[in-house]
Amino acid sequence: MNYKVTKMKCKCCDRDLPDRVSVCPFCGADVEASQDENKPDNETNSLSGHEVNESLSQSGKTAEEGTVFRTKMAAAKQAGLGMKWYIFMIVMTIVTAGMFFGTAYHLFTGYYYANILGDTPELFNKVSNLYQMYPALNYVDKFCGIMCVGIAIIAGITAFRLIQFRRNAPGLLSLLCLADILFCLIRYVAEYGIFELFTLANILENALHFIPAVIALVVNMIYFGKREFLFDR
Repeated sequence: MNYKVTKMKCKCCDRDLPDRVSVCPFCGADVEASQDENKPDNETNSLSGHEVNESLSQSGKTAEEGTVFRTKMAAAKQAGLGMKWYIFMIVMTIVTAGMFFGTAYHLFTGYYYANILGDTPELFNKVSNLYQMYPALNYVDKFCGIMCVGIAIIAGITAFRLIQFRRNAPGLLSLLCLADILFCLIRYVAEYGIFELFTLANILENALHFIPAVIALVVNMIYFGKREFLFDR
């Protein structure tokens, strides 16, 4: 039996709406009207993520940038997918960018050793003496400082891409976690090789940075793998 379906229009922007959506992909307005009378009785209203994305793909690409976030969040909700971790990752990438810019500043200026040498007016002289005693440390700090700037830039780009639901956003997030892990390993190897600080306190301090990055990498791969259909821009 064939069913005749009447094309619905958005009451706000007067554009044709894709089938089975609750939010207009053009203006983000809620769709108040129902299409139940045009569907067969045995048709279910629950949609998979890929079905929702298919219905939005034709019109979603032409939607204004200001409504992309709202449209994608509505699609995730309609597919029954929670997005709290996604919001949390956006916040954390922004925080990470600020933290690594701060670490880069401390490495370039010598404030990185303020806790060890004391935050006094003689700090810069002490750092200079430290570099004279351990010349390799100066090169390691400069390299790590440049690395921190790069990681901070990646974090900022990742946050922006996540907000826009860009296709490469989950990959950038994994790259950010790997860069964080690499930075921790380089600092630990440098401190052990130069200062021979193979102590429990030093191991725990590096583990506090290393372990969360590894956990975040694994969790993000699983989490965003289930929401891959949202990042299609």
